[in-house]
Amino acid sequence: MNPTASHEHKKNIVIVGGGFGGSYLARKLSKCVPKTHRVVLVEKKTHFSYSYAIPRYSVLQGIEDHLFIPYEQLLEGDDNIVVHSEVECIQEHHVVLKTNQIVHFDYLVIATGARLTLRMWDVASHQIESGRNWLRDIQKSINKSSDIVIVGGGAYGIQTATDIKDFYPQKSVTLVHSRPHLMNRFKSSLHEVVMKSLLDQGIRVILNDRVIIPPGGFSGQDSTTVTTKNGDQINADFVLLCGGQTPLSETLLQLAPDCVDAESKEIKVEPTLQIANCQYNHIFAIGDVADTGAQKLAAYSCNQGDIVIQNILALIDSKESDLKTYIPDSDYIKLTLGLKKYVIYKNDGQDITLKHDGVQNIHLKWIWEFLGADWNKHWSDDYKKVIEHYF
Repeated sequence: MNPTASHEHKKNIVIVGGGFGGSYLARKLSKCVPKTHRVVLVEKKTHFSYSYAIPRYSVLQGIEDHLFIPYEQLLEGDDNIVVHSEVECIQEHHVVLKTNQIVHFDYLVIATGARLTLRMWDVASHQIESGRNWLRDIQKSINKSSDIVIVGGGAYGIQTATDIKDFYPQKSVTLVHSRPHLMNRFKSSLHEVVMKSLLDQGIRVILNDRVIIPPGGFSGQDSTTVTTKNGDQINADFVLLCGGQTPLSETLLQLAPDCVDAESKEIKVEPTLQIANCQYNHIFAIGDVADTGAQKLAAYSCNQGDIVIQNILALIDSKESDLKTYIPDSDYIKLTLGLKKYVIYKNDGQDITLKHDGVQNIHLKWIWEFLGADWNKHWSDDYKKVIEHYF
């Protein structure tokens, strides 16, 4: 089906970005979209990469194929489509793809997420094979290394460090974080729980310091000395960069530069999640790319998706007075601290629970179902037997 042409004169609702928020919104909207409209999801990758599980699957070998989930069953209805391409720029009523195709829209949702400066994030390559091979290279490097340095004390750095130490307790693992507290977007009570867990595992933690990254980065699996700005020197034969992210908002700059924060690069939005320019009230933004006032979590981007669905349907019905507003969710996170251990932080830190009943696969089968993908169709009976104990 050609995304550039109207299909039986139907109007397009275009969603740019097939991460958690974009995929959730597109799938749910495809079930209730009026007959006058169709859903077009534009996503550059051929597959959904389950980001929460990347630290685990960078260590756990042999079943990494589960991390790559096809989009082919995501949308319901014959008219709704997924277009595997990348948006070059956004105009008032169309997007220009890097293939030079133009996709017109009546409504647009920007759900492009953020670009991560995380070495293992090459796993999110456009093609499954390249992502899978890259992930296997990470697994091999971790397996062969003795002294591993993790740069970044956010969720990915902590989860990677604790998984490595659980799988390979004999390895030396050092985590370096530039802030005084780990998980610095949350209250210090979470830092205290996480810090104790890391130290109990035997992970060395260096806070309030930065690793000096050489030109060209750290190469492969070579013995080296990692130097920090405070002069600390750490022996390492493998370094993983797990910190920092930049919202992918540049496609909006040509149309509405005033809606992109110059410092954070987040898209400014109204409480209705429309971009903060009344001239473009048919354009919305959700998730990591949007300044919603909420933490950057998958569940929250899905909640934002629910608001946008209601508002698009209201606008289609010319019921502007019925627009819903998004109230930022209270701070919550479930953070793994190894194979079985995890911490749940909720109610803005008033409730912190440490548990030890985690599962190795991090509920990947549920994510397949969440995306409408057919688990049984993609895996042979022999392969299912190999991985049975993980599920």
